[in-house]
Amino acid sequence: MSATTKRAEESREAIAHKEADRLQAALYRIADTTSTVTDMDTFYAAMHGIVGELMDARNFYIAILDEATSLLGFPYFVDEADPRPEPRAPGRGLTEYVLRTGAPLLADPEVMDRLLQEGSSELVGAPSLDWLGVPLKRGEATFGVLAVQSYDESVRFTDHDREVLTFVSQHVATAIDRRRAADALRKSEERFRTLAETAPCAIFIYRGGRVRYANPAAMAITGYGREDAGLSVWDVVHPEDRERAEERALARQRGEDVPSHLELRIIDKKGRVRWLDYSAALVDYEGRPAVLGVAFDVSERKQADDRIKSLAYHDTLTGLPNRALLNDRLSLAVAQSHRARQKLAVLFLDIDRFKVVNDSLGHALGDRLLQETASRLTASVREGDTVARLGGDEFVVLLPGLQRPVEAARVAEKVLLALRQPWVIDGQERSVTASAGISIYPDDGGDAETLVKNADTALYRAKEQGRDRYQLFTPSMNAGACERLALENGLRRALAQGELRVHYQPLLDLASGRIFGVEALLRWQDPERGLLVPAADFMALAELTGLIVPMGPLVLHAACAQARAWQEHSHPELRVSVNLSARQLAQPELPGQVEAALLESGLAPRFLELEVTENSISQNPEAARETLGRLKALGVRITIDDFGVGHTVLGTLKRLPIDALKIDRSFVRGLVDDPDDAAVASAVIALAHSLKLQVVAEGVETEEQRAFLAAHRCDRIQGHLFSEPVPPEACEAFLARHRT
Repeated sequence: MSATTKRAEESREAIAHKEADRLQAALYRIADTTSTVTDMDTFYAAMHGIVGELMDARNFYIAILDEATSLLGFPYFVDEADPRPEPRAPGRGLTEYVLRTGAPLLADPEVMDRLLQEGSSELVGAPSLDWLGVPLKRGEATFGVLAVQSYDESVRFTDHDREVLTFVSQHVATAIDRRRAADALRKSEERFRTLAETAPCAIFIYRGGRVRYANPAAMAITGYGREDAGLSVWDVVHPEDRERAEERALARQRGEDVPSHLELRIIDKKGRVRWLDYSAALVDYEGRPAVLGVAFDVSERKQADDRIKSLAYHDTLTGLPNRALLNDRLSLAVAQSHRARQKLAVLFLDIDRFKVVNDSLGHALGDRLLQETASRLTASVREGDTVARLGGDEFVVLLPGLQRPVEAARVAEKVLLALRQPWVIDGQERSVTASAGISIYPDDGGDAETLVKNADTALYRAKEQGRDRYQLFTPSMNAGACERLALENGLRRALAQGELRVHYQPLLDLASGRIFGVEALLRWQDPERGLLVPAADFMALAELTGLIVPMGPLVLHAACAQARAWQEHSHPELRVSVNLSARQLAQPELPGQVEAALLESGLAPRFLELEVTENSISQNPEAARETLGRLKALGVRITIDDFGVGHTVLGTLKRLPIDALKIDRSFVRGLVDDPDDAAVASAVIALAHSLKLQVVAEGVETEEQRAFLAAHRCDRIQGHLFSEPVPPEACEAFLARHRT
């Protein structure tokens, strides 16, 4: 090799090394620019400068296809002939040619003419002398073009320039992608912070359990501020929910598919418990994996849910479990008793004559009585027992874990004793009693429904036996319950179909020996049994079921109309007596019903005598006195029936606007044979006369009884001695005979 050739070879190698150094330096600058520049405009300008160091790049632009809009944009465009184009749909220009082919293109005039003739391209903007464009790729897909162009002969591009620009473009494409991703991430984080700072929900990011970011809402909900930086998430979560939340977080980190949504409790900085509706997702934060948590404070909603559940399963007046919750607990208790081979008891209880008490005191005070009853029941049982209110005045006590039925009986005695104690309302003492029925598992039923039904049946038997007592269920009671149900259904039918009849029993004046009046007594003509059912067989059931309320006006109107008819037919001074039940006496509309019956019939008020029992007065003396006063103001007469069997004190008796006392038939029955009955009857007669009241004795069946009463100056009598209750036609005939 000659010296000249050697120098030429060395010169070429030196040029090649220099070119390689220039390319390497350009690549370093591309990498450095990518990591330091913070916005794309500056980045694109820096890329222009780097390319300009490698070739003539006075006319340089970058075109990028927007995948979202499918428009070709020119984020960087420097050209001495054309202004920067607006984004456009890809056409047939040289830029679009490179986009389509994905290959570099050096278009000199000859190549340009060929492309135009082929129709592969078209002129866009000012014609250039040389145009060099290379694709920007992401993998195999072309997303943009890097281009330089020349407008004069002094600047021509070669294949070497194409190779250099292609080499550079590969790194520029990567840098653009990385810079765009970083820019998008930065903008995303800025948008995230803007959103997070103003969001009403708690937003926080944590890694390794430590909080890295928390927005103002998160700090407001938890009470922790920026001074608590590095706080552990698990220090805030309620201990009862912590294990569950940690298990889900670990499962998520392991890549397991777990629900992102969770409701949990936290304890804020002040120690208050709050409920959060919490969602979590894995994110990159500051270049590392982290957990993004979003939480809404749902404490008020949870409280509302708890209130709704409480309303669904608890009685609103007393706060006790209602029927639904009782059934759940009773069914569970039955299952537990079966497994443990133990007994349980159901105690069904209601307040005696509560309807009368409620009507006389008013519903507000009646509600207070129910609340007091609930309180006393709860205080009388064990902690594990359940006291429930089914509705009205009906309560059920569930007593699990018993060994013998006698244990339930002792609880019933304790409960009834507690309810007997007077309660003070508006400064006055009131007393009520209750009755209870008891059923035992498994003796009296194997399921909740049967146990409650049988306890209810036993309760009815307790009421039949006089109230203020308890009764254990026996199988024979079911037959009685079926009979009672049939009787109630028949009674409802009788009321609807007019099967009830009013019979009349004459009352005799002992001094004159004349019939001065009649007592109206209800009878039921039962077509199915073909019987005339006496009131004693159905009035107690009518009182208990409330059917007595529509029966009352029926008897009033019939009796007043019949008495007026008899007065117009030869008995001008005849009186009629009508019995009022305790429920009727407690109704505010009673005086209006009496007045309506008098007006409709035309009967003068002084010929109507209303009889009320001593017990119905003693339940609420003040309310009874007020109602009797309103009745007395109408001009009617008032008699206390069944006197001697109740608890009326003399002071109360003196304040009542009454005209007569009626001695109970139980004392009349033993007048001749029982000295005690004779003494009671004599005392009642003397008491009545001292108060200027008349005395009537009912149930007189023998001449000896009549003689005793006459000797002790009893004013009037009634009984089978001279007439039993008879239909109106028979009574009219009796009156006619007696008058003659």
